[in-house]
Amino acid sequence: MVKLVMIFNEALNMPMGKLAVQAGHAVQLAIQNNMTKYPEQAHVILLKLKQPFVEWYKSDLKKKIALKVDSHEELINIQKKAEDNDLVVSPVIDAGLTFFEEPTLTCIAIGPDLSYNIDQVTRGLSLL
Repeated sequence: MVKLVMIFNEALNMPMGKLAVQAGHAVQLAIQNNMTKYPEQAHVILLKLKQPFVEWYKSDLKKKIALKVDSHEELINIQKKAEDNDLVVSPVIDAGLTFFEEPTLTCIAIGPDLSYNIDQVTRGLSLL
């Protein structure tokens, strides 16, 4: 099974609408960060991607999981652990134009990748 995981900093107390938008950004960035830098070669793109991403992208399910952490530091630690495990990590930094007063790391997306690989990093985190 392949999945995409989004991990949110619950300490930011984002309203539901803001959180939903950040989730959208996370999915969008995860797809972008998995794509090659040659979008005009659309017929070749899927051949150049990691196999778990291709499996997730072609799947009807496109499994997405929302998890939470309690602090910025915990989010950064998960990000580093995922990067150390060679997973694609997509940080979402809010521009600070509405809810926040400055640019703020709100969440990260990990994957898409094999559930086993992601679980090695996210085991023990609670669902959002």
